[in-house]
Amino acid sequence: MRKTLPFPLLIIILSIILASLMILGICLGSVQISIKSVIEGIFRTPENTHQFIIRNIRIPRVLGSVLCGAMLGVCGVVFQAVFRNPMADPYLLGVSSGASLAVALGSLAGLSMGFLPSIPLLAFIGAMVASLIVMAISRNSQRTLILSGVALSSLFSALTTLVVYLHRHELANILFWTMGSFSAMNMNKVTIMLVTAIAAFVAIGFKARALDLLLLDEGSARSLGLNVEGTRRFMLFAATICTAGAVCFCGVIGFAGLLAPHIARLLSGNEHKRLIPVTALTGAILILASDTVSRTIMGSTEIPVGVITSILGAPLFISLASGRRSAQ
Repeated sequence: MRKTLPFPLLIIILSIILASLMILGICLGSVQISIKSVIEGIFRTPENTHQFIIRNIRIPRVLGSVLCGAMLGVCGVVFQAVFRNPMADPYLLGVSSGASLAVALGSLAGLSMGFLPSIPLLAFIGAMVASLIVMAISRNSQRTLILSGVALSSLFSALTTLVVYLHRHELANILFWTMGSFSAMNMNKVTIMLVTAIAAFVAIGFKARALDLLLLDEGSARSLGLNVEGTRRFMLFAATICTAGAVCFCGVIGFAGLLAPHIARLLSGNEHKRLIPVTALTGAILILASDTVSRTIMGSTEIPVGVITSILGAPLFISLASGRRSAQ
């Protein structure tokens, strides 16, 4: 049996890494800011240029990327358990793309430009529609789940592209958003994401044991007293809300929900009581690091964070797909 670090020590190490990256993320950017200036920028008044950047740009961006990474990571864990497929994640199943399409349609209709909570509501509707389609597909054939999910994701992405084409006066903003970006993050959005994340994580955390049982065959799970269909619906609903909360403000970030759970399993094992918090921290570290790289690697030019995560995640997906094919 593979040895892992004691759970409390692992959480402490990951938390220290995350805190260090958060400080680094606030310091780095087109304007370099020292750690001393960061501390002064948080607590000192009146506000100068550096303090404005720290409080209104860097801190919301760092917090948004941390929350987004944690949310997508935990959603990946849930989808992999619900569908009993190690390759399942919100991006590959089309759930993220469904949320993205709904927000893009709302933007085209002018629905998302006013009342802020309408944005996550649109994202939730799109994500839920995609989730229901995926769940219907999985009832017929688990073996073609990922292939069908990729096809669904491609369809939603194509429709989103069409919306972008019809909405050309906002082409740059929408196109950049569909590839993942934290450039428009602010504290209002962070607050909504935080509330969504807390609600979803509490609901999922209370059902951690049920996720362990979902990985068994249905007969064994039922014999242990689990309401399989009810648990799947509950978990899918919670994960869909969580996915929508991340996608509606940050755009589509590919493979984050695939990478974080697999890294976390190497660190903590498969028991969901430990896996969920470790995945949340791992996902937060992954997305925060990717966002920091995306806005610093090319100087003042920012590249979409989804480009970084796709470069990292695609080889893992190919490896998993090849392994499953060899096992069949």
